[in-house]
Amino acid sequence: MAAKNDIQLIADAEKATPTSSHDGNSATAGHDEEAHRVVTRRNSPTKLGNATAVLVSDTCSPLIFSNQRLIYAVDRSALAGFLLSLSPLSCMLMGWRGAASNGASATGMYMFGGGGLLWFGGIGEWIVGNTFASVVFFAFGAFWFNFGAALMPFFNAYGAYSDDPGNPGLGLFTVAYNSGWGFVTLSMAFLNAIFLVSSLRTNVVFFLMFACVVSALSFLTGANWQISNGDEILAEKLTVAGGAFFLGACACGWWCLASILLTAVDFPYHLPLGDLSGIVKGRSELRRVRDERH
Repeated sequence: MAAKNDIQLIADAEKATPTSSHDGNSATAGHDEEAHRVVTRRNSPTKLGNATAVLVSDTCSPLIFSNQRLIYAVDRSALAGFLLSLSPLSCMLMGWRGAASNGASATGMYMFGGGGLLWFGGIGEWIVGNTFASVVFFAFGAFWFNFGAALMPFFNAYGAYSDDPGNPGLGLFTVAYNSGWGFVTLSMAFLNAIFLVSSLRTNVVFFLMFACVVSALSFLTGANWQISNGDEILAEKLTVAGGAFFLGACACGWWCLASILLTAVDFPYHLPLGDLSGIVKGRSELRRVRDERH
């Protein structure tokens, strides 16, 4: 008989009843043990999107199992979309090869690569119950959609601040616009600070990436407010610093993506991510240890 797949084994395990070790039916006992191992593996903490999460609970539909590889592919594509948006932006912020610091030349990538792929990834992570990665993908997707929309004349984000209706670009240099955009980056920095603390339960690469993103957004907030103050020289320096930290985040992200894809194709060598889940103990684990002591 052909070996049963994971879905069949899980279904058998849920219907299986305890079998005495003295009934002599070793084949049935072995099958039940195999099914139990599958259920245990499926319901144990796993690394999806490099965040510790319970992959599937006892009440989840088997449909999730059959589409799991598709969800994984969407998840990895989301990370690729994030990097394809942030990498060129970081270079533009630093003005490499004369690139403009407003990043408008990659607007399409922000909308479809950053926003679109990240939201697809967020949906995939939500389906499998991975809260942390889902929130991260949805939040960054919203940020990229917002950033792309702010650069498009159709949304009139900067044109609304221009005193000349025939020249909406003047709004980019107004105090009101730059001060307002500074609060956008500041809010994103606060959110990423929460991600940074949460990433202590994931891996070193994610922790460093969020640390770089928080630093970059903080510098860009200062740059926008210095433009409002009229200090363009300091604003330019802060913008370059923000781009440099974004580039550091991209380096971590490319490393993470390479590690994931090499593992996906069963490459003989892998890039370590530095697992932190065993170093920073979870609340449930600490509670269990405390209960055992009492």
